[in-house]
Amino acid sequence: MATSKATTYVDSSGGHELEDPLLPSTSQRNDDDLVDVEAERVSPVKTESIEDEEVVPQKPPQKKKNWLQRLCGFEVRFFICTVSCVLCYGVVQAYNYNSETVVLERNYFVAPQPLEECCCWKPNQCYVSWPDANDANVTVNASLYPACRSGCKFADTQQPSINLTADQISHLDCNANASTTYGLDRDEWGYNLPRVAPNASESYLKVYCDLQNSADIVAANIAGIPYDVGVALSPFLGILLDRIGGTALIMTITPAGFAVAHIILGLFRDVPALVPLLIQGTAYSFYSAALWAPVAHVMPEDMQGVG
Repeated sequence: MATSKATTYVDSSGGHELEDPLLPSTSQRNDDDLVDVEAERVSPVKTESIEDEEVVPQKPPQKKKNWLQRLCGFEVRFFICTVSCVLCYGVVQAYNYNSETVVLERNYFVAPQPLEECCCWKPNQCYVSWPDANDANVTVNASLYPACRSGCKFADTQQPSINLTADQISHLDCNANASTTYGLDRDEWGYNLPRVAPNASESYLKVYCDLQNSADIVAANIAGIPYDVGVALSPFLGILLDRIGGTALIMTITPAGFAVAHIILGLFRDVPALVPLLIQGTAYSFYSAALWAPVAHVMPEDMQGVG
């Protein structure tokens, strides 16, 4: 701050210096300087103008969309993925729910021969009579006996011939106690009519149930192969598809693997169950890895992360 230099005069009588009366006194100038300094300290000068401030335009409030408007906002490829997911998972999960029974009856507990062809549950252990389709008792006579004994084909994967009616077979419970004739003698059921032989639980019913229980364990292990393949492949397939892409192509091809596996299971029974189940497990792994990655690409951006 510029200050004026005071002009001094000398008093001839006393020798004292006098200040210029036209200028402010020294004490007044010091007070004014202090006021100016405090003003600068408290209220610094603003150099920014209102014109320099950025004005952000406000968006007009958007009207909330109803569920139909939001649904119409999805792209066609979203609906293609949805339909594909419902169909493929519907087929796979429906089969997986019944896979053990399918594999059991296909390969490990095959239907028995008719009693007219084989009337023995073990070699040299045969029936002398059995019920026909109308639950009427058929007695083995001299003409039937040689044929029904010589036509037997015993195998560990085939059900032994069993001397029960169709109703009794459908209600036979091999997990029940043998003392209840494997569930047939339970009072609340009463399916042991006509009554089976007194020693049935120790003879042909025991052979039948032992074989079924062993086959159940094997079939359960085989039926779980698609899940085992999925657990083994999924981590690596996720990394692979992230690198090479092609998820749309994979989602198109893999349902054909499901079809091939089920055709083999149903029509080509000579093929071991391991083959179609490996095909299904591999196709299922590729499909799952290809399906979930593109979800973020087929969803509208404003709908992602919304419950």
